[in-house]
Amino acid sequence: MSYTVEKIGAAEQARIHADADERKRGELQMRGGFFALSDDLTWTVDHARNLYLVRAPRLDPKSMEGRFFMFFKGRLYALRVLGPSGPDVVIEDAVDPSDLAELQKEITEAFRVQKYRRFSMTPIFVKE
Repeated sequence: MSYTVEKIGAAEQARIHADADERKRGELQMRGGFFALSDDLTWTVDHARNLYLVRAPRLDPKSMEGRFFMFFKGRLYALRVLGPSGPDVVIEDAVDPSDLAELQKEITEAFRVQKYRRFSMTPIFVKE
């Protein structure tokens, strides 16, 4: 199976909330709730492999950085796309070194399908 872009409905919202740790759940619930702000949100999902990439709320509304969550191996990772159009990406959460290359590969593939800001992005992973 491969990634597809699908609309986020109530069941998908509940799943994302359930997958999130306390901090990420708080981010999703800020300012009236992230999912309440738009009725046309989508996620890039591979159902067969239990992977998804979803846009996340900006913590600073004035920031030009994009934020995403990537669900991989039972954990929701926070990502930041630096600048207005990428492609520099920071994985905010600690990643087991043995999983890093595979996680980066999955993020790259999900962004390719997702077409962030109307173009296919090949991330360049950076550390801060």
